[in-house]
Amino acid sequence: MAYKRSIFLINKPFQLRFCFYVCSWLFVLSLLFPWLVHSVFEEFLKYVSLDPMGPELSRIEAVRQEMVWILVFMEAVFVVITFFVSIFISH
Repeated sequence: MAYKRSIFLINKPFQLRFCFYVCSWLFVLSLLFPWLVHSVFEEFLKYVSLDPMGPELSRIEAVRQEMVWILVFMEAVFVVITFFVSIFISH
């Protein structure tokens, strides 16, 4: 019968510090992606607003907001998953 570990925090200060470093770097670097998507949409809206027969600007703005919030939510979930994986790896 295999031994199953039930305690994941063996060296709590080290493991939490390790998780903080990993997740903080991941969080900072992951903020670049929603910012990039927001900037691309801004440039796109500038060019579309010049065309009088172009698509409806309010709909493009709504899609941009939805996309940015979805990206922020997905990245928050990814940071939480990374926290648990880093706890497991540091074990």
